[in-house]
Amino acid sequence: MKRAIKTVLLTMLTLSILIAPVAVAMAEPTTDELVQSIDSYVTSQMGKMHAPGIGLGVVRDGQVFYVQGYGVKNPQGDPVEADTPFLLASMTKSFTALAVMQLVEAGQLELDEPVQTYLPWFDVETEGAGPQITVRHLLNQVSGIPTASGLVPPKPDDTLEQRIRDLVDIELSQPVGEVFQYANHNYNALGLLIEKISGLSYGDYVKAHIFQPLQMERSYADQRSAEAAGLSAGYQSVFGLPALAHFEFPMADLPAGILLATPADVAKYLQMYLSEGNGPNGQLLSQAGIASMWQTEKGNPYGMGWIVSGGGSRVEHGGDYYNYSTYMLLEPNEGLGVVILTNMGTILDSGMPQTIAYGVASLLKGEEPAKVNGTAMWMIPSLLALWALKNLFDILVTPRWWLRAGQKPTAEVTGKVYIPNIARAILGAILFGAARLMFGVSLPVLIALQPDVAYLVVVNAVLLIATAVTRIGLYFKNSRQGLAA
Repeated sequence: MKRAIKTVLLTMLTLSILIAPVAVAMAEPTTDELVQSIDSYVTSQMGKMHAPGIGLGVVRDGQVFYVQGYGVKNPQGDPVEADTPFLLASMTKSFTALAVMQLVEAGQLELDEPVQTYLPWFDVETEGAGPQITVRHLLNQVSGIPTASGLVPPKPDDTLEQRIRDLVDIELSQPVGEVFQYANHNYNALGLLIEKISGLSYGDYVKAHIFQPLQMERSYADQRSAEAAGLSAGYQSVFGLPALAHFEFPMADLPAGILLATPADVAKYLQMYLSEGNGPNGQLLSQAGIASMWQTEKGNPYGMGWIVSGGGSRVEHGGDYYNYSTYMLLEPNEGLGVVILTNMGTILDSGMPQTIAYGVASLLKGEEPAKVNGTAMWMIPSLLALWALKNLFDILVTPRWWLRAGQKPTAEVTGKVYIPNIARAILGAILFGAARLMFGVSLPVLIALQPDVAYLVVVNAVLLIATAVTRIGLYFKNSRQGLAA
């Protein structure tokens, strides 16, 4: 009996050893199946985002695994391809940080030196603060320079240097080195440092020291070159639907957000980070240098050009412009990288490029991917439009019972007129400041970023104030006539 049991157990153990690898092989998708699931996922989420086109780049096990284009890049219906350029927007900041760290490793720049060591005229309005700001403070976004100031676009004829000289009129909103505040001005200042120290323009430095060593042959530092190479047209969300929108890219903001590249090229860039700084034409940065870029302090989530979480297990950065939105993700422990480039910009996207990047990463790890929620893109402007119709009705159909000529005022009627209409006027005034309250930008910037929301906010504000003034004015006029009678 014991021998029989022993024989059965031995047989079961042998079978389990033989069957286990087969079961694992059956469970793990093939490369073709994985690619098909990625294609299906990205296409479906692109539809929910209403983006005309998306460029995808994937790095797996430290190697470029898959690059693909989806949808169209222009009104003519030309398809997005792996080598279609997109605006990178604020993903550019990681390139600027990499360039700075190259100069640090070359001994030409010190992280903890004041910026004034290299730009003696550099200063801000806050007395005594300018000399305190170091290169590291700029990289970690803790200079004290407020976010909002960097969202105001430069003048058309501004140079990068003029953009930084104008900081002398900017009051710091936090003490130097204390609080993380995402500010484009920090990275524009770093771009100017790169120019002064290297003797090259920012664009030429990036081409020579990043693009060329990584064989990023369809990456650009100016709009015209990218357009000649087939730059994807940009779109804005209007009631959730894409509307073609062309903008001239401000070159004075180049180091903070105006580099352009293809998904295939950005995949090479991500691969370099997962290969200890090595590219096809040599090492761009040491492993220690990359570790410095991904180091955070004092609870600040920002390293150097990257947002870092999980002790460096995930590093990422997104980008948003008027008519483009992007995201790139690295999971170094997994040897995994994903970039999503889209040709539509909206501040109502609820992090959609990020969601899609996370979703692709989940598929690569055999996990259930997240799904895009595009409800806000059409719901918010639609609700504002309905509110505008209601406010228009209010001003056109003013209750006649308090407007009759000769009506004598009473405390009850006066209260019914003044209290709600004063409240209506206050709400209208608040709406004019809603852009900064809700989105952290001025009204003119909101008009450029999200025109459907911005114009409807203005319409509602005007209607609310006009209704209040009309009703109070008519009541006051007619009640005066009633008193005279």
